[in-house]
Amino acid sequence: MRKQSVLISIMLCSVGLLFASGQVNFQNNLNEAKKQAAREGKLYIVEFMTERCFSCKMMDEVTFTSPKVVDYIQQSYVPVKVNVESFDGFVWKEKYDISVLPTIMLFNSRGEVVAKYEESMGSQRMLNVLHEHNAPHNRTTSESYVQPAPEIPPFSPPIAKAAPTVLPSAPPTPPAKAVAVHYNTAPPSTAPPLRNGMENDATGLFEFQVKYAARSGYGVQIGVYAEYGNVLRTVEELERQFDRQILVNISNLNGRVVYKVIAGGFASRTDADNFQRQISTGNTDYFIVDLSAM
Repeated sequence: MRKQSVLISIMLCSVGLLFASGQVNFQNNLNEAKKQAAREGKLYIVEFMTERCFSCKMMDEVTFTSPKVVDYIQQSYVPVKVNVESFDGFVWKEKYDISVLPTIMLFNSRGEVVAKYEESMGSQRMLNVLHEHNAPHNRTTSESYVQPAPEIPPFSPPIAKAAPTVLPSAPPTPPAKAVAVHYNTAPPSTAPPLRNGMENDATGLFEFQVKYAARSGYGVQIGVYAEYGNVLRTVEELERQFDRQILVNISNLNGRVVYKVIAGGFASRTDADNFQRQISTGNTDYFIVDLSAM
């Protein structure tokens, strides 16, 4: 009877530990994670993944259920998942040059990149990485550093295991084309603000000329759109507000045509960076692109 009581006690303790540890509670909104990290003076950890990445699923089942990893992340980090096959995740994939899954990136509380790991990590390896970068100079409590980002679609927890996934360097479609577009329309009385990646209602009569653009220099990517009407509206706003060459890069996302609107014509990255700062507001997250790679 005594042995049975001891056995039951051990089983209850094990069950208690299981429920206490749980798993890492990832956010799916990078913008909110940045704000929280700045407000609480924490780093934030971002896992770039897809639903088809079996190594990502392995980390969910093993690494991110380890009690030590769960406790340490909950105390010291703000965790986020980015599905690179989602519409907004595709933009982040390009910005941070994500070519291997899973990729783990760490950011300090100011939103600056601290480290990038293109590998699947076990629990001990993950703990070592988390401890290594959780230094005082990476933790500054302030909301002034926050730059809003596109929202990321809800994440569905994965369930299987496999080896690392290498993303193809280019989609299995004809090469994307950069097209210089010049539009002339009668401007409305007020210019609605540019919204990165947002879909606006675009109706009306547009006049424009199209020609292939030289793939050289740098540009500032304004947004990625699925509807061509929204491309017209955004280009019209850009040309009305800024005297700059506007480019439209036609690309492919999971078999779907998407349009990247880019303010181009910059001879150097410094010039593009100055323009980016000129047009950026608290609700945008534009970034520099190398036109030779388009």
